Amino acid sequence: MTRIASARCGSPRWSPDGKRIAFDALGKAGGWDIWVVEANGGSPRQLTHGPADNAIPSWSPNGSSIYFASKRSGRFEIWRAQAGGSVEEQITRNGGYVALASTDGKTLYYTVSQGGTEGVYAKGLPDGDERQVVKEQVAVRGFAVLGCRRTGRGDWRGRGGTSISFRFGRVSRP
Repeated sequence: MTRIASARCGSPRWSPDGKRIAFDALGKAGGWDIWVVEANGGSPRQLTHGPADNAIPSWSPNGSSIYFASKRSGRFEIWRAQAGGSVEEQITRNGGYVALASTDGKTLYYTVSQGGTEGVYAKGLPDGDERQVVKEQVAVRGFAVLGCRRTGRGDWRGRGGTSISFRFGRVSRP
């Protein structure tokens, strides 16, 4: 069991090899940061250091880096940090909140805002354009990126492609 001096922790994500867990925690100064802990316990290691909020981590497929939402540019954008804790770089420029990499690591899928009202966007890594791929409103943390391939019979199986599975967000009606 691991303890951290924070009243609030959340968004746990297992590393692809199952040996580490990334999560966000509210710090003493009042901002959220990303932490990593060994799955078998131990002392958590702080990956990001405020003052802006850094939240909702997700791993690259090979486990070498962690994507997360950061408000350091004035609004939430997707950033990437090396899992070992060195370089951090901004990935999106038009907003970004919840991010998941494709199974081959070549594309990043993400919601633009906390509400998910804009659907899901994609960006080819490292320097591709940001484009909308799902126009429907999605539940903010309600999408998954799956590796699959078209079998020719109208279904998807195995690896070699990407499928996005999502839940629709709530729509208010008068």
